Amino acid sequence: DIAVTLLDIRSEAILPRIASAEVDVGVGAFSDDDHDCVIEPLLEGPLMVLMPRDHPCAHKRAIKWEELATYPLVTQTPENRFRAFLDRTFAQLDLTPRVAIEVAQLATVISLVEADFGIALLPPYTALFPAGRKTVVRPVSAPVIPSQIVLARDRFRSPSAASLAFMEVTRRAVARWQARV
Repeated sequence: DIAVTLLDIRSEAILPRIASAEVDVGVGAFSDDDHDCVIEPLLEGPLMVLMPRDHPCAHKRAIKWEELATYPLVTQTPENRFRAFLDRTFAQLDLTPRVAIEVAQLATVISLVEADFGIALLPPYTALFPAGRKTVVRPVSAPVIPSQIVLARDRFRSPSAASLAFMEVTRRAVARWQARV
C-alpha cells in the first residue's frame, strides 16, 4: 500500500521538512539557492494583484509597481519566503509598500482582500483562480517581475516510486491549468 499525505503548511516550513526526511516532495515558491534540494520549476509568470472588484485599478489590464505602493497591502508575515521576495522586490525598485495587515496564511490574505481591507500581491498561479464575485486578479507590470512555483525534493535521497508518481501527476495538472489560462 502507498499512502499520500498532503500537508498545507507555510512555505518556510517545507524545505526543513524535506531535509529532515519528514516529507519527500514540496511544492511552493522557493529559490534554487537551497543546495540540499533539487528544484524543478512548475509554473512561472508575473506576480498578480488580487483586489476588490470595485477597486480604482480593477478596470486596468495590468498594475504598475508605483501604483501598488500607494494602496494598503494585505500580505503574509515577513518570515514567509514569498513575502521576503516581495520585500526585496520593492526595495530593488526603491519603493515602500503600504503594508496594512500581515497574516500567516494565504487563505486569510484572500479573505481580507474580499472584505476590502486592501490589495494583495500573489504568485502567478493566482491567475488560475476562478473569478470571484468580490475580487479581480490583474498582472503586475512596469517592470514585470517573474515568480516561480516549484517542486522541491532532497538532493541526497532517491525519490520513491510514489514520489515520482506524485511529481508526474503534479506536472500534468499544472500543464492542464496553463492550457486553460
